[in-house]
Amino acid sequence: MSHTTESKEKGSKNIESKQKTSKGADKKENYISEQLLCKLCSEGYKEPRILPCLHSFCYDCLQKEMEKVGSQNEMNKAVGVSKDIHCPTCQKEFVISSINDLPQHLYLGFEVEVAGLASYLKGKDGVICDGCSNDFDNSGESIKGFCCECQEFLCKGCLDYHRRNRNLSKHKIALLDETASIEDKLKLMVKEYNCNEHGHEKQVLDFYCATCTKPVCNYCVVSQHKEHKFYDLSRAASEQRSEMKQLQESVDNILRKLEVATNNTDKMKQHVETSKKSATNLINSTFEGLSHSLQERKKALLTMVDKIAEGKTKSLQSQIDGFKALQNDVTCNNDMMTRTLQTNTDQQVVALRNVLHTSMKEIIQDFEKVTLLPNQHSSITVHFEIKPFSDEVIKLGCVDDCALSKSTWSWLSPSTPIQTPHVNGKYQLNIEMKNLQGETLKSGGMPLVAEFTSKAQDQNIDAIIEDNKNGTYTISFTTASVGDYKVHISVQGHYIQNSPFDLKFVKRNYLTVKTLEPRPLAAGCSQQGSWLCIAVDSDGNIFAGSHNNTYSYIHIHGQQDNKCIRAIGGGNSNSNGCFNYPRGMKIIGEALYVADTSNNRIQKFNASGSYGFQTVLWQGQLSQPYSLCSDALGNVFVADYGNSRIQVFDANSNLLRTIPGNGPGNSSFANPSGVAFDHAGNIHIAAYGTGSIKVFSSDGKYIRMYGDGIKPAAIAIDSCGYCLVVDSGANQVRIYDPEGTLVNSLAGLNNPTGIAVDQNGNVYVANYGSNQILQC
Repeated sequence: MSHTTESKEKGSKNIESKQKTSKGADKKENYISEQLLCKLCSEGYKEPRILPCLHSFCYDCLQKEMEKVGSQNEMNKAVGVSKDIHCPTCQKEFVISSINDLPQHLYLGFEVEVAGLASYLKGKDGVICDGCSNDFDNSGESIKGFCCECQEFLCKGCLDYHRRNRNLSKHKIALLDETASIEDKLKLMVKEYNCNEHGHEKQVLDFYCATCTKPVCNYCVVSQHKEHKFYDLSRAASEQRSEMKQLQESVDNILRKLEVATNNTDKMKQHVETSKKSATNLINSTFEGLSHSLQERKKALLTMVDKIAEGKTKSLQSQIDGFKALQNDVTCNNDMMTRTLQTNTDQQVVALRNVLHTSMKEIIQDFEKVTLLPNQHSSITVHFEIKPFSDEVIKLGCVDDCALSKSTWSWLSPSTPIQTPHVNGKYQLNIEMKNLQGETLKSGGMPLVAEFTSKAQDQNIDAIIEDNKNGTYTISFTTASVGDYKVHISVQGHYIQNSPFDLKFVKRNYLTVKTLEPRPLAAGCSQQGSWLCIAVDSDGNIFAGSHNNTYSYIHIHGQQDNKCIRAIGGGNSNSNGCFNYPRGMKIIGEALYVADTSNNRIQKFNASGSYGFQTVLWQGQLSQPYSLCSDALGNVFVADYGNSRIQVFDANSNLLRTIPGNGPGNSSFANPSGVAFDHAGNIHIAAYGTGSIKVFSSDGKYIRMYGDGIKPAAIAIDSCGYCLVVDSGANQVRIYDPEGTLVNSLAGLNNPTGIAVDQNGNVYVANYGSNQILQC
């Protein structure tokens, strides 16, 4: 509806009056959510200030809290001494000299303003003109603008007057399009923050003083800060956003670690209860059927269990409470940082930078002092020594924690370089658990954790842990790539002795190998012939077979000194424990299998200790067996040279199947002189009579061939899947990659007949013609 000039003038008086009473602001405050209400006055935040703990309150509310401090503090204030203030929310104590020293929480004030305006715009009764609402029925009048200084909605008439009035004409007016969304209207209605220095109230904070670390206006730059280092506020906000993002990443990492630590400790607390139940059950079952005198001891033991469990639980709960308290601080900081970084106002970011930076630094320092591992073991073990003597009853049983023994590598010592397996190259680590008395635990159930991490933090190795149920644990893992690794092993949240271990995986580069060097092995007896075959066990001991026209022996040499530990064999005969032309051998489990070629049999010996003879295998079933190997199931594959086939026997020496050499097409082969398995479980057959390497699946299906045209006398496959083939026709060692491509040839040999590779990638060749063991 239209208004008269007199009406406008009356309306304008209302406008000027509301600048003082903030009636419009009070009306919009009715719509503010509870989250934006000051916890002291229960009203929308007015000029909020932020404490170092990141809790915010109205300026006047904090001033009143300061005034509550006792008379002694008032005296201190009079002489300019700092005084303490307690945060009404968290009760933390801070020393400040004045509320004015606390930074303004511009963003929180902005949220209050925006929330009030947004809720008011969405109100049921619509928006009415704040300039003339007391004097006229303006229900039909639409709102055309909003004064960002007066915080008033204005109709067209009041808006025109606002522009003509000398005192009001310089106010920022946001013209509101009726069709615009509420979000677009709010962007126009937000007022800029001006300088609060006397005489500068109308100046926008456009600069940042790096010396004073606060935003300033252009008047401040040329007056109070002219000797200081300053630059554009947007640049400062950009740099400080980047800085706070980095701090936030650190805080996020701390938060994640605290969450993990809290979860782990909570699990440990739960495991204490589980252990308590297990221990209680064991005690109950043990004492069943015993006399009344045992019942008294039973009660004593149960009390000990409860006491230990209670102590552990309290200790772990206290640790959890500490984690959660620090976690709450981190969350508060992180939430504040997130809200700050999401605003588009540079002044808000700059105003909060110092307090957020200081708070986050303190949290990071507090976190660095925190021990993240649970401070208690979870296990409660019970031991009994049941004896049929009544006078021993009083001493029966004890309750204690468990201790951890030093771990033992089954095949590897820390810092020893090993070769990287190509696929599924599995290795093992054995752990033995002991109690405080040094006794091996008789049962399993410990929560053992193994973590393999590369030092470059770019590779992880998955580990499989097997509980052997007898106090020992086996950790199996597969290497993924070359590099330096750390192996962290913990039980109940505590690292075992010597953990973490350093482990280095290296991949053999056969392209750089040019020659084979002699490995001087001492003879085990005076009747030694020329070296014919070779094998290496998991400890690095070398088994070398020798032969001449009279004698055949297997010599076992130590890894380090090349001395002969023992020689088995003798004259060329078919007696048990003697050989005639031992063409190949293989260590399978705890046994040494020797291909006794001219005697058409396989002999089995102990692979350690006395290396004594065990049995003769498959005599009458073989014709000149040259070599053998085994699969993951313990089945033995024998290269039956004279019969041109591969015979497969199970671990109990029963024949399972054969891979015949008279198959169709490329699957045929003749006179197999060597066999070896790759990591995919396929068998590679060195077919001497055919002049190539044939690859079959373990169940006998032909796959492919390579090395056509060579005379393969023996074959070995390393842990990376490389195939090393003795080519006796060319007096060379041929090296093929896992796909069967030739990558290198080592020449200069004289009738080579045997080859082996140890777990560290060392290659050994039996050079029969020159009676040498060669190595690279």
